[in-house]
Amino acid sequence: MTRQYQCVQYCVMYLTFNETFDTLPSACNATYQNNECYSHIGFNYVTNLIQITFGEQSIENSNAGPGDYYISQETEMWHEAYNIQWTTSKHKCYHGDLCDFEYSKAKILQMRKLTTGFNQFQQKLASALLPAEANIIGCLSKDGLIITCGENIKSCSLNIDNVYANKSHQGCSSQSDDQYRKQLGILEETSYYLNAWYFGPFPLIFGIFTVVFTLKQDSIARINREHDQSLANELRKQTVYDTYIDDISRLLLRRDFNRSDSSYLKIIRTKTLSTLRQLEIERKREIILFLYENELIQNNKCPIEELVALDNGDLIGIEFKHSMTFRCELVNLYLASILVSNIIFNDCQLRNADFNGASMVQATFNDSIMSSGNFMNSDLTGASFNENNMRNIKFAGATLTRARICNSILEQVDFTNADLIESNANIDQLMIPIGEKANIFINTRFPNGSFSAINRSQLILDGSAEEMCTTKTTPWKTAVGFENVTAINTGNESSTPLAPIDGHCFFNCSWNSQAEQLVHIQHFSLLIDNEQAWYNLSAHFACISTNQNDKAYVQIEYVTDENADIDSVRLESDKGLSSFHFKYQIGLIPSGARDFSVNIGADIERTSTNNISAPYCAIDSVTYFIFKKEDK
Repeated sequence: MTRQYQCVQYCVMYLTFNETFDTLPSACNATYQNNECYSHIGFNYVTNLIQITFGEQSIENSNAGPGDYYISQETEMWHEAYNIQWTTSKHKCYHGDLCDFEYSKAKILQMRKLTTGFNQFQQKLASALLPAEANIIGCLSKDGLIITCGENIKSCSLNIDNVYANKSHQGCSSQSDDQYRKQLGILEETSYYLNAWYFGPFPLIFGIFTVVFTLKQDSIARINREHDQSLANELRKQTVYDTYIDDISRLLLRRDFNRSDSSYLKIIRTKTLSTLRQLEIERKREIILFLYENELIQNNKCPIEELVALDNGDLIGIEFKHSMTFRCELVNLYLASILVSNIIFNDCQLRNADFNGASMVQATFNDSIMSSGNFMNSDLTGASFNENNMRNIKFAGATLTRARICNSILEQVDFTNADLIESNANIDQLMIPIGEKANIFINTRFPNGSFSAINRSQLILDGSAEEMCTTKTTPWKTAVGFENVTAINTGNESSTPLAPIDGHCFFNCSWNSQAEQLVHIQHFSLLIDNEQAWYNLSAHFACISTNQNDKAYVQIEYVTDENADIDSVRLESDKGLSSFHFKYQIGLIPSGARDFSVNIGADIERTSTNNISAPYCAIDSVTYFIFKKEDK
């Protein structure tokens, strides 16, 4: 009596190339008894999917004995397109319960090892069989010799009907098969040439293929080592990711966790930046979504000081895309100052997102709601904006060089100090207001290199001392190591011989007195760094003193964004003038300047009299504004 085995009932299942196949799914748990079990495995190298079919008898008259493997395979290698797209293996076995399942597990494991270095294998195989310069190709015969095919034959084939019985054929395809397969678009139906991925006693075939294709054992060993290393790297990355999620989750669940405690946020930030550096794109994306869902990077839940700062975090190439399983709802996302290139947002909700100061070169935003987003001072060189809602976005100080903005709604967008050079922005169109909500162009460089209107407003606050003498609140601060600068209100003091230039007040600078004020000029940085920003500094001076050497001054000191001094300018009064006179100075603002401090005071010699505060110098109407070089 022929022995009966437990075989998997007819079932079709799919796996990805990365999935582990250790157990049968519930849909394939049913079994039946038979003296032989059948399986059919297909590997699709385009979609990276594995199709396994159990219980389908598609092999007849095998003549294989108990314990033997039976493999029916066919290989086609095209001259025009020699990449292997997919492979099939038909098999039946006689040597134990669920031998079809065990065979499939082993076969999939072997195939995974062989997919490492797959492109290199294809190139070697093609160069051996299919010379690029020849219209007539050569194929391997059964004895391992290269034979010349007919003029119309474009593929080599290998047919193995029963390896154990050595019933096989290889060589040139038939013309009918060649044309038929070409019409179907089949480039490759098996990867048998991959050498030694099957089981069983096939020394003859193995020896032929080893010699013909020069796939030496050391190459196989190298491929296996690379595959093992790849698996080890994958395991390491998964371990890093799992450890991060576990550690941060435990921290968030602690009773004493308080986001207002900066020490907790520092721990999360440190772990996050370290983890991001060790992971690939997909897991980096999951890290960001984990932080977002736990409200650690949402700017509407708490002050920015209580969010996890990811500045300089490595998110290169990460993609957020709406799908059936991910809605891409990222409203109020906070990713200020991140370091990223080629980031993609596709069909996402990004209202009120904050990317202030981020480096986002070659970023892509497609079909997304971006209204009220903050991109101030961001680097968006080469970025692409397609079919977005971009109402009320802040691009002030942003670099949009070579950016592409297509089919998007731009309304009340702030382009102050933005660089649009070589972009495709249609300035004439963007200048037309949508209703009453016009886009803002101040200190902006246009695509052709010209500049928009420049903000020529007075940048020094309370330059005439009106606030100091009337409300006693003023932006002026006493300089370190100096006495106070005061204000004289001529409406209250009729004894002063001076008449104010503006209003009722002026600055009173006595011996060793100085006041200072910090002025920000970041919104002129584009004009400044292109050496087209000029300043106009002016003031009115007078000195009430018997010493002809006493004089008043206004001094400007320029600093970088790192507070490094780069240049200074000094405007002084003439000597011996007891009534207000006007002085001004014009010059080029040094490249790199982002702020300047303005100091007002007087150089008064100390007299021998007891009343050392009697002599003083007056300053009024201190002004500073910026203009373009050609407007000078």
